[in-house]
Amino acid sequence: MKVKINRVELLEVLEKLKPLVGRAGNFENSFYFYNNNIFTYNEEACIFYPFVFLDSEKKFPNCFLPANKLIDVLSIINDTVDIKEENIIFKSKGALGKLKILSIPDEIISIIESFNFEKLIKNKWLKLPKEFIDGISLCLFSVIKNDIISCLDCINVNNDEIISSDNSRVSRFKISSKIKDSFLIPYNSAKEIIKYSIIEYQADDTWIYFKTKENIIFCLRRITEKYPEVDTFFNNFKGKNIILPEGLKESINTASILAEGDFSLDKEIDIIIEDGKIKCIGENNVGLIEAVLSIESKVKISFTINPSFFSSILDLSNYMVIGKESVLFKSKNFEHLIALINN
Repeated sequence: MKVKINRVELLEVLEKLKPLVGRAGNFENSFYFYNNNIFTYNEEACIFYPFVFLDSEKKFPNCFLPANKLIDVLSIINDTVDIKEENIIFKSKGALGKLKILSIPDEIISIIESFNFEKLIKNKWLKLPKEFIDGISLCLFSVIKNDIISCLDCINVNNDEIISSDNSRVSRFKISSKIKDSFLIPYNSAKEIIKYSIIEYQADDTWIYFKTKENIIFCLRRITEKYPEVDTFFNNFKGKNIILPEGLKESINTASILAEGDFSLDKEIDIIIEDGKIKCIGENNVGLIEAVLSIESKVKISFTINPSFFSSILDLSNYMVIGKESVLFKSKNFEHLIALINN
């Protein structure tokens, strides 16, 4: 059997799925092709990604391929790839080669079939509020980011609220309608699912399932820890409103150039308000940038914040509320508290 693959389209899908590829049982990081779905799996999550090949009337063989090797090969070859017998046949300028496709071990087939993909598709799915992904995206910045899964390494979805905290920051996003189930979404999974247009979900005792309109299904392992109460932080907060100056976004972007952190979600800048000025400071081991604007305020405070997140807040609101020990950013459906740094 000979099947043609759109190399560019397949590579885009694999690059998207790569962050969620992990070891499955005793087997190395791989992409699994099963019943015309691409399946990825790690200890925290898995994805079923329906993929239509150029020869749509033919069924792609069930097999697995090492993730990094497949991506490397697809990155250097021409626009179409042939699958013939037990090999992927590829060509590039001055080169011809093949990549052996491997039979999926019974252990992995057992994992894949335990999700019962066909049944999942047919099950009753519950609609998610249209702003669900917006809420997850905003609350990502207040999650503890480490490899040990605990409740504070997760986003808490509870009724009509999405909540996150890392003990120095607390975020709360109000959604337009209640979600039937309460659940935690680990940080590493949350930062991947926001890349997709998730519209529905269902849940059982072990997994939370999310689905896109293209029938891409995310299966996230259920975390059973109880999330701490955060309402008191917002309900007891009192402070004074300060209007943030025009041009602050530009100052934030300037400071972010040398912000500490390897990735966008990890970056932080220092914000200092004193002597009628607001300073945005980005500093790492290479250097320092300080962007300064005038502000109508006599307070003296400082805090740290992610620059991308701060820019997103300014799209929602142009003021902040300064309290005794923290500052509050507030919009119609989003609140974010940050502990002040003692001077």
